[in-house]
Amino acid sequence: MRRGALALTLAASGLAGCQTGGVTGLLSKAPTEEPTNTVKLGSRQVADVQIATAQVLEKRGETAQALAKYREALDKDPSRGDAALHAAVLLDKQGKFRESQEFYHKARAAMPRNADVFCDHGYSLYLQRRWGEAEADFREAIALNADHARAHNNLGLTLAQTGKADEALAEFHKAGCNDVDAHANVAFVMTTRGELAEAKTHYERALAFDPSSAEVRKRLEELIVLGTRVDKMTAARGEESQ
Repeated sequence: MRRGALALTLAASGLAGCQTGGVTGLLSKAPTEEPTNTVKLGSRQVADVQIATAQVLEKRGETAQALAKYREALDKDPSRGDAALHAAVLLDKQGKFRESQEFYHKARAAMPRNADVFCDHGYSLYLQRRWGEAEADFREAIALNADHARAHNNLGLTLAQTGKADEALAEFHKAGCNDVDAHANVAFVMTTRGELAEAKTHYERALAFDPSSAEVRKRLEELIVLGTRVDKMTAARGEESQ
């Protein structure tokens, strides 16, 4: 997360956290096909090519083909935790959490002290609303790398989801947020939880730090409109029940 930029959007359907997509492969420029020359490649070299090819396919949005290449890389070299992590994140993006767990296990076995593995797995758990388990993974990622900005950001989201706003603010700051962004992030989470009054308080606090922030003011105005609609719906239901 870069400084001075709001990390989240108001839309409750947006995904606020982040995953790396895995550890990058060894080839900086990935071929679209495997080499057809007669040079005999070792298992790790073949896996390198397959991972690089998968990354190109992934960028093109060819998810099924990318997943197949990551699987092939793991078949060639089961120690390639980077391939497993890429595959796990791709499956998460499709909502296939049961399938992604297999690859997270492989990634963790191959890279037991890699903070990205714990951070990405934690975000998988976050998407499943498994807050306690997600928090544990984010904290493990931070224990391995105290400066892991994504882990701090995602931990902040998780803490906000469990009503620990002050702790969430501290984590957002560690992720690189300023005061405006940190309060806006908490406000976003509170909006998704339907805690509109609390969300309004944090947007107002964000504006107190920077009254000129047009983005925060816009979000606050949208929240007020949303709150008005909710109040009207609640009142209408009350009248119907009488």
